[in-house]
Amino acid sequence: MTIVTLATIAKRAGVSEGTASRVLSGARSRVPISAATRARVEQAARELDYHPNAAARALSSGRARALAVVIREQARWRRGHPHHIFSAYTLGEGLSGLQEAAHQVGYRLVLDTVDEESLASPLDLWKSRAVDGLILWQLPAPEAFVMADCPCVSLGVEGPGAWIAADERGAGRIATEHLLALGHRRIGFVGTRAAQYYGACQRHAGYEEAMRAAGLPVTAVPVEEFLEEEGEAATRQLLEQRPELTALVAVNDLIAPGCLAAIRDLGLQVPQDISLAGIDDQRLASYLCPPLTTVRMPIYELGQATAHHLIATIEASTPTELPPLPPPLLIQRASSAPPRSHCRQH
Repeated sequence: MTIVTLATIAKRAGVSEGTASRVLSGARSRVPISAATRARVEQAARELDYHPNAAARALSSGRARALAVVIREQARWRRGHPHHIFSAYTLGEGLSGLQEAAHQVGYRLVLDTVDEESLASPLDLWKSRAVDGLILWQLPAPEAFVMADCPCVSLGVEGPGAWIAADERGAGRIATEHLLALGHRRIGFVGTRAAQYYGACQRHAGYEEAMRAAGLPVTAVPVEEFLEEEGEAATRQLLEQRPELTALVAVNDLIAPGCLAAIRDLGLQVPQDISLAGIDDQRLASYLCPPLTTVRMPIYELGQATAHHLIATIEASTPTELPPLPPPLLIQRASSAPPRSHCRQH
């Protein structure tokens, strides 16, 4: 296989290597390069399927043109259950957004998993210039990162440094306000307020905000992890303790199948006896029976915005303004409806 070099491109286009380099790198030139010359160089590169040498480019620019995506490795993740901190859907959507935004400007992603005790390895990656910056997936930036002036962004969680997250509180409020608008007044929340779950904590706060604004009491039950069986057990507990409830907000779509199972096992129907709303609009939501009313979160856009912000910060060498995100969006399906006019009897 013949290796296509810059010299090969220059010879095909009939220009010097320096001219070919300036055209393909997009670098500014003291001597103007005509449009015809640029077109010849670009055509030669396409015809010869030329790809720049990443190592050489990094050496000349002083940048690796790579970002490390740092993900906490949990015990349940290692056992093949990625629901402890985030779902496979959330990870896939977020990484897709990150990758597209990074690749558009010539950056690649490096995945780095860390345990719960140590975040030294990603910082070492940056110090060794293997990457230009760090994206901390639902991890706040440790003080050592901030002190080292390491370009990093915490995605999906607040942190001491730069961070970007969707409007999780707004999502909990939107789901609750939808049920209130349908006429429900006895609404429970199935989820968690554990401090390590930033999104879940914020969603619950949004539920409380909507209920208190309506002058109504709040009722919630926690889950330990975002698993269907946790949703089932928590929903059963909540409805046995508070049988007068006519609607539930699930902290996310992952636990919603368990919520539905518990409701059916108690001899109730959705939405005739009790309405259910989730959050995320994961792929499974539209395939549940009945299809799940939920709040769509801009996870893909969150990934894009995070990459854009970090790359802008790296290239400007100064912190840049965080980009705005689309707001959460209510997706109404068949799992929510107005309550029956009479209370359920048990």
